[in-house]
Amino acid sequence: MIKTLNVLAFTVTCLLAGALYIIKNDVEHSQDRLARLQVEVLETRKAILLLEKEQAYLESPTRLAGLAQAQLGMVPMTNLSAHKSAEVLTALTKGAVPELTPVALIEPLENNR
Repeated sequence: MIKTLNVLAFTVTCLLAGALYIIKNDVEHSQDRLARLQVEVLETRKAILLLEKEQAYLESPTRLAGLAQAQLGMVPMTNLSAHKSAEVLTALTKGAVPELTPVALIEPLENNR
């Protein structure tokens, strides 16, 4: 009877040792995966920051103004040019728009069949 208990205890101990080994390996693999994911998250955050800085540079008003002047020949508007633009616009629209009549005064169209 003691021999049977010893064999049973040895078998249970071996099974537990095997299970513990498997669990230990799973934990190590999980920790390795976690470390890789943390590194990937860090690299992604760095890439996001770099892209945000690049976007801020590309959208900066001084850079866009320089490009507009260099490549399109555009210059900032001054008070005098704004005033002249308004005068030209009013001169073009004076008399160009016909006087509008209310909708109620328009005669209905007759159907010619």
